[in-house]
Amino acid sequence: MIAPTLLITSVMMFPIWVSDAWKERPLLSKDLDYQSPVQMREETYPMLTKALAVSDSKIRGTIYVVLGKDPIPANYAFLVKVLSTEKEPTLQATILQQLGNHAGPSLQPEAIQPWLAPEHSTIVRLAALRLYAKTKNFHRSEIGNFLAPEVPAVLRQAAMEIINDSPELAEDFNPAILAYKEDADPQIRMLALQIALQQSAHRPEVKTWIAEALEGPQNLKLSLAKKAFRLPPEMTATLLKEPAVAIRVAVCKNAPTEAYEAVTAAVDDPSPLVRLTALATLARFSEQKVFPANALPHLLERVLEHCNDQSEVIRIQSQDVLMHLAVSYQESVTDTLRKQLTMQVPPKVRFHTVPVLQATCPASLPAIAALLKSETVPENLVVELRTLVNADKREDVLRLAKHASTSVREEAANTIGRLKLEGTSQLLIQLSKDKNLSVRVAAFMAMGRHPDLVFLPVFLKCLENVRRALPQERNAVVWAAGQFTPASPDEYNKVYSSLAHRIYLHCTRPTIPEESELVFDDTTVIVNGMQTLVRWAKSTQAEEILGFAKTTIGLYNVTAEEVAERNSKNPDLASDMPNDQLTRSVAIQLLQFLEDKPITQQQIEFNEPAFPISSTDQLEQN
Repeated sequence: MIAPTLLITSVMMFPIWVSDAWKERPLLSKDLDYQSPVQMREETYPMLTKALAVSDSKIRGTIYVVLGKDPIPANYAFLVKVLSTEKEPTLQATILQQLGNHAGPSLQPEAIQPWLAPEHSTIVRLAALRLYAKTKNFHRSEIGNFLAPEVPAVLRQAAMEIINDSPELAEDFNPAILAYKEDADPQIRMLALQIALQQSAHRPEVKTWIAEALEGPQNLKLSLAKKAFRLPPEMTATLLKEPAVAIRVAVCKNAPTEAYEAVTAAVDDPSPLVRLTALATLARFSEQKVFPANALPHLLERVLEHCNDQSEVIRIQSQDVLMHLAVSYQESVTDTLRKQLTMQVPPKVRFHTVPVLQATCPASLPAIAALLKSETVPENLVVELRTLVNADKREDVLRLAKHASTSVREEAANTIGRLKLEGTSQLLIQLSKDKNLSVRVAAFMAMGRHPDLVFLPVFLKCLENVRRALPQERNAVVWAAGQFTPASPDEYNKVYSSLAHRIYLHCTRPTIPEESELVFDDTTVIVNGMQTLVRWAKSTQAEEILGFAKTTIGLYNVTAEEVAERNSKNPDLASDMPNDQLTRSVAIQLLQFLEDKPITQQQIEFNEPAFPISSTDQLEQN
């Protein structure tokens, strides 16, 4: 079977690469990993129809999944059309599932209803049922039809789940849901109880059902726990005493605000999962300001205790609760937290208290800074350094820049750059030679935030040292260089020219040794280097740097066709050169910036969709 290759095309709207945000940090790999939804050209769909006719089931399934990935109306219209011709039940189900990703609300229920019929396989009917419930104005009675005893269990359960997920459908089944209290399928009994619980009016029979479930089997207790927000607080407290962890977790997750005392007690549960869930619920309660003033002291005591929990996840969640409490209750909470800023408090409690106070209580910053004198825990020193807002603790920062801990040295370098501490140039140069990569990168970044011409030779040496300097270092260097602004063409020619030439080489030539050949630098180095060259050219209008900038832009501002033509003429250059939509979009926007034109989100197109020649030949024969 010939497997046609599907190349999806799209028009992509790129972010604004040229912005003030670049002054804060360089573009990183995560910034450049930009993807837009895919959409085929109109003329591609007939080609794809022919391709599907000669493709095996595996290829067809892959194509259906690709087409259903993003919310593209044309793709969904095509999938609906293909659904009527696809013969394999598993692939029919695949199409229905993909339509369910995004297309449900845009579909008419009549288009899906035929696939609910009994003549179709269970897997098809299951996918169709779930999609049908997402369409607008679907017939609710169709969902109820799937609850009949003769319907396969998986379909009955799916119908119940759909009803349970919809308050409107749940109301429609009041009081009919009572008929399923004694259903033979235990999953149906569980879901029926949950539906009954969320109905606005609890009939006497439902209240009796709830009371029986509270004394009944574990699965019914779990159903009660999943709808705990509809239960009185005393029932919630009773369920929190159940031995099953799953029940206690469900209660904590769904507890009503009136049960805040029971949830507060649950943060001391022996199960880490219950503690974690209880803390997450307390954060939600904090946003709603449900705690009376007299409950706050005990609540803070319990949460602070768990800032010292053995589990890091629980400690982080405890910090989140403190943050929500501090935002909602302000001084009532921050006054208590400020008392934790002593060396007598467990180190982990200080670690999680400091960021909360930094974000919510500026008056606490001097007390936090004072900890730098006596703090001995490296991770605490890092968070305390991040709170500094002025140069008052300059000597402490300089001392910590020589700390034995890598993370402390790194944060000290960040702090030097952030606060622009005077007299630190030689220290930053020393840190740029640190044995640890993260420290070296932080030092180079700090040089960019606190420019000094003495750094330029250091930048040049790093870029020239291609056998030892890593891409992260080079990326930090080319960004930091871009934060310098040559005052005139004369200053550029005297001070910046050598460094500019080196950056130009990294953007336009293979410079990095790899085995027995040279390859192009990392894409992040290239795009940040392009930014630096253009900004220097714009600020000085020096002839050389203008030439570097325009040549670099011209090298990357090329269409796919132009790249292919150039590659055919110079295969060696083409092998590693990152000519793609990304580099072209950066080049286009930088050219606009250089020419003082509005920066637009330039449209960049993918290559044309295509199929292998062999497949095309067979398509023509068909």
